[in-house]
Amino acid sequence: MSTEQQKHQEEYLIAKKRYENAFSEKRQAENEINTILNRRQHIIGLINELAAERKRNSESLFEIQKTYAQDSDFTDSIKDTDSKLEEASSAFLAIGASSVGSPQNLTEVFDERNRGSKLSIATAFEQMKKVGGLIQQKIEDIGRQISQYEQELEDDKDRERCLHNVIIEQDHIMNNALIEMAYHKNHMVS
Repeated sequence: MSTEQQKHQEEYLIAKKRYENAFSEKRQAENEINTILNRRQHIIGLINELAAERKRNSESLFEIQKTYAQDSDFTDSIKDTDSKLEEASSAFLAIGASSVGSPQNLTEVFDERNRGSKLSIATAFEQMKKVGGLIQQKIEDIGRQISQYEQELEDDKDRERCLHNVIIEQDHIMNNALIEMAYHKNHMVS
C-alpha cells in the first residue's frame, strides 16, 4: 500500500469514526425524545387529575362559604330571639305578679339552653370556617403542583426542540462522513 493509499485509509477511518459518533449521538437524542414523549403523557394525566381534584375542592369550598355566610343571619336571628324572649319574660313576670305565687323569669329559664345551643352552632360555624381555610390551602397547593407540571412540560418541549436540532446536526455530520468515506475508499483501492 502506497503512502497516499495509507493516508486515504487513515482519513477513511477518521470519517468512519465521525460517522459512528454522530450515529450514536443521534440515537441517544432519539431515545431521549421518546422518554420525553412518554413522560409528557404521564404529566398530562397528572395535570388532568389535579385539575379535577381542584374543581371538586372549589365546589366544596363554595358550598362551605355559602353556608358560612349564613352565620350573620344566624347571629341576627339569635339577637331577635333574645329580645323577644326578654319581652315575653317581662310580660310573663307582669302577669305572674298579679296572680298568686312568684313567677319564674323566662330569660333565666331558657338562658342555659340558649347558651348551649348558641355555643354549639357558633362552634359549628367556626369549624366550617377552619375547614374552608384548609380546603382553600389545598386548592392553592394543587394550583402550585399544576404550575410545576406545566413548567416541566414547557421545559421538556424546549429540550425536545434542542434534541431535534441535535438530530439534524448529527444527520449532517453523518452525510458528510459518508461522502468522505466514499471518497477515501475510492482512493484506497486505486
